[in-house]
Amino acid sequence: MTTATADHVDRLETLADLPQRVAQDHAYEHVKYMIANTPVRPYPFPHMQVNGVFPEYYYRQMLANYPAAGFFESRIEGYPERGTIELHDPASVARLPRQQRDFWQWFMNSFGSRDFMSFVLECYAPVLGPRFGHSVKPVAYLFRDTGGYGIGPHTDTLKKVVTMLFYLPEDESQRGAGTSIVVPTDAKGYSHHPTGHESWDAYRPAKTIEFLPNTLASFLVTDRSLHAVRPTPPGSVRQSLQFFICQA
Repeated sequence: MTTATADHVDRLETLADLPQRVAQDHAYEHVKYMIANTPVRPYPFPHMQVNGVFPEYYYRQMLANYPAAGFFESRIEGYPERGTIELHDPASVARLPRQQRDFWQWFMNSFGSRDFMSFVLECYAPVLGPRFGHSVKPVAYLFRDTGGYGIGPHTDTLKKVVTMLFYLPEDESQRGAGTSIVVPTDAKGYSHHPTGHESWDAYRPAKTIEFLPNTLASFLVTDRSLHAVRPTPPGSVRQSLQFFICQA
């Protein structure tokens, strides 16, 4: 290990030893900085990709506190490969071991706050338009997707205002499992809201945001916010945190 690498590891270990309140506040400001300084891409709908969205030491903590498979429940009809923990539901979080429970409660205290939601909406304000004067609420899930999980082109319900997909893989081996931004092969494909069970035949990917560690894929939910995930390989496990700002 080089001196520079050793110094970097020592710094990460020092940051990881910070009191939870200080570490959480530091991570919170880091995430805001990274998002605010990432441009919103307008085509085919407003979206952004943020690499290194969390401080590296904090991302390590997220992986260390990612719950074991037995804590995830399959709740979404038609998607048995998707295991879910509802971070916005105190009863769901209360089932976790104490250290994990405390970590995700701290996480939601920061990232489920009105301050954070207002901040994200402000980042999208130039393209948000007059749609918004509603009160909002946070909805957040930890997902554990096993082999075969995939979802066809869909837009998300318009009750969601902003979708934020935080990728949580251990390494770069699953880069092909990212969310694809898709467009219809025929402009008439925008005339309805796909359910998520749509065939790929009428759509093509414009961009796939690779499933890499510590990456955020975010977008404004509109009648054009078509996105999808190709089925994952057998035996794979896809870890993510999905955060939605929804109309209350």
